[in-house]
Amino acid sequence: MMYLDEAARHSGLFQGSSLQAFLDWLHQEPETPPLLVDPHPDEERLQGDLVDGMPFAIIDAGGAARRAVFTVAVVNNTCDLQPGRSEFITVVPVFEFSAFEGGIRRGRRNRAAAADFLHSVKQNKVYEILYLADCPGFREGAVILLERMSAVSSNLYSTALSAGRRVASFSQNGFYYFLIRLTKYFARPETEEVQRI
Repeated sequence: MMYLDEAARHSGLFQGSSLQAFLDWLHQEPETPPLLVDPHPDEERLQGDLVDGMPFAIIDAGGAARRAVFTVAVVNNTCDLQPGRSEFITVVPVFEFSAFEGGIRRGRRNRAAAADFLHSVKQNKVYEILYLADCPGFREGAVILLERMSAVSSNLYSTALSAGRRVASFSQNGFYYFLIRLTKYFARPETEEVQRI
């Protein structure tokens, strides 16, 4: 389980009073504070932006490439998103919470285990899942499944931006939240049972 207070304190992201301001924001009601705002009016290319209608591919268990079109969150750092900087960008799909919930409830979990897991997701305590209570285009909220990242051509990203398909940006605190989640998922320490040679 993830505890964001502890993660924020050890993140190295904050200077001066910004850590306390973030923690105060984190503990306000509702349980999961709003993370997203309308697309930034001045900065077109921002880490974490949600972009609609982007192709996304994964390799399935049989080794075949599976492709679909999703709203995605952009993972690359903002400086790496600038034109001509990188040939590819990394994205992660955004799913309607109700569809995700249905899959969990239909899965192998018993009813109580499914309810407990979904409650943890909504509290953002599951490392690989970021829950967005208020997400444009997703009536019942959304989830970002961090374990399902993919690379897409920067040209496709530029085309999506030119077509006005950015649907949201993270607020400043929402961006800190996003960075903490990425860091804790990908760079959390291993348990003491893992001994490397």
